[in-house]
Amino acid sequence: MNPTQAAFENPYLDTIISLVLVYALLSILVSIIVEGWNRQLKARGVFLQRMVFKLLDDPVNKNYGYRIYQHPIISKMRKDGNGYPHYIPAEGFANALIDSLAEQAYTTSYRAFLGDSDVNDRYSTNSLSAAERAQLVFKKVVAPTTTGSSGKELAPGDRLVAGVRAMADSELKSLLANFIERNMKSFKADANSPEALRLDIDKLKGEIGHWFDDYMDRCSGQFKEQQRRKLWIAGFLVAITLNVDSLHLTKVFLLDSDLRESMVAEAERVADGYEAEKQRLGRDTLSTEELMSVAQNAMDSAQRKAVLEQREKQLEQLTQVDSVFDAQAEQVLAHVRSWQLPLGWNRTEAPWSWFPALGGERLKEIPKEFKPSQRALLDHFRKRNKGSFGNFIKWMAGILISSWSLSLGAPFWFEALSKLINIRRSGPKPKTLQERNA
Repeated sequence: MNPTQAAFENPYLDTIISLVLVYALLSILVSIIVEGWNRQLKARGVFLQRMVFKLLDDPVNKNYGYRIYQHPIISKMRKDGNGYPHYIPAEGFANALIDSLAEQAYTTSYRAFLGDSDVNDRYSTNSLSAAERAQLVFKKVVAPTTTGSSGKELAPGDRLVAGVRAMADSELKSLLANFIERNMKSFKADANSPEALRLDIDKLKGEIGHWFDDYMDRCSGQFKEQQRRKLWIAGFLVAITLNVDSLHLTKVFLLDSDLRESMVAEAERVADGYEAEKQRLGRDTLSTEELMSVAQNAMDSAQRKAVLEQREKQLEQLTQVDSVFDAQAEQVLAHVRSWQLPLGWNRTEAPWSWFPALGGERLKEIPKEFKPSQRALLDHFRKRNKGSFGNFIKWMAGILISSWSLSLGAPFWFEALSKLINIRRSGPKPKTLQERNA
């Protein structure tokens, strides 16, 4: 046999691929749990609001973060009255900030009125009669600084400049003043007028939007770091609920060549679908729903259905997984169950089999008609299902390895699966089981 071909028919590589495929799909389940957790706590919206407040923190001026969240552009993004938007587009942020700053070009005061007549000047000089004073009404008046030396109303850009100038000196004011200065451009009112500077407000919006996007990119890393603990907890819950023992799965994949071959075939379809979907969408990362669709499409092939029927007959006694999640999570669990893997809590499997008093049952004698590979597999189950301190330590180690692995997230494992499949395909195509037995 060609040494190169032998290397790529190595069962250890196929075992790793099979294990990575399991991690990839179960990581989707972990993501679903964490997303549900975040929805209940409104974690994304709260985090985004805190980061916007931090970006616009200015102790000596107004709370611009609060003002932005009260702006109609942002407030309309709320899904309900109490929640915060999970995402703010850069253009929306720039428009809301510019409007909030331009409002500072307006001054608010209370003036004295008699009916519809403004008598504030007479009131300030104490020239009103007692009867007139008794009928006074004080109304809130917003007086804009909207007229220049020519008496004409100021343009929106000029109002923004006036609003920034009205701020008390601070780091934020200096930053905004630098934005404005960089986006000034020369213009002429007519051919005979001298050149003057005017703010290019559209260009300014673009720069503020880029500033906001860059900041959000850094904040997204902080948010992911905060999610690490949730991912690990969710990974542990999935591992313990489905009894995902990585050490046991590794041993089963090594001993069961039929199962290993079917898992690798599935992995190839998933990897091909993953790369095709990335190319179609023009993105390097896919959402949880998109990854689940990739895995589901791979399972629906005719070849996969034939393999599932065969595996169901061979390993029917090894599957016992109870669904406790919503419809989306049930789709993932249905896919996992279709692989007929030794997952879940079964009376004939560890750790339940360690406790006969609780209904645990141990495997009987190995039938003589079983093939050597089948005998080795069932012998592994028989030894593992005996209660002992060593088996308990191995089981706990397998659960913890699974918890940590699932916490890495579905995108990590789908990318790893794609790379492993490429490595496997870099050599001559391995022979199928039927070809090797021929």
